[in-house]
Amino acid sequence: MFCYLVTNTQVVNDAELIKAGTADGEYTCPMHPEVRQAGPGNCPKCGMALERAGAPSPQAAAHTEYVCPMHAQIVRSEPGSCPICGMALEPRTASAQEEDNPELKYNLRSLGVGMRF
Repeated sequence: MFCYLVTNTQVVNDAELIKAGTADGEYTCPMHPEVRQAGPGNCPKCGMALERAGAPSPQAAAHTEYVCPMHAQIVRSEPGSCPICGMALEPRTASAQEEDNPELKYNLRSLGVGMRF
């Protein structure tokens, strides 16, 4: 769903640029970087919408590491399976901001209530 929304928004924005006559620059296919053309359109090999060359992708903005849920020492740069237990590696996105953890809040609240009695 997220990919659809990003792609749909990009296609709408590209269509508006074409109508305005400001769709300049080089466009390339995300799956076939050798395919390049002067304006937006579809890739002749796979049919995907072409993206502006040099534009940072959402995946490039956030570095994603894949970690085994049972063995934290197993860290990979791409999805796969853990060599120790065979479980699927889960994505872990490195970010500067700490994420809100509702389970931690619940446990701290429960601990505080238990300490009062």
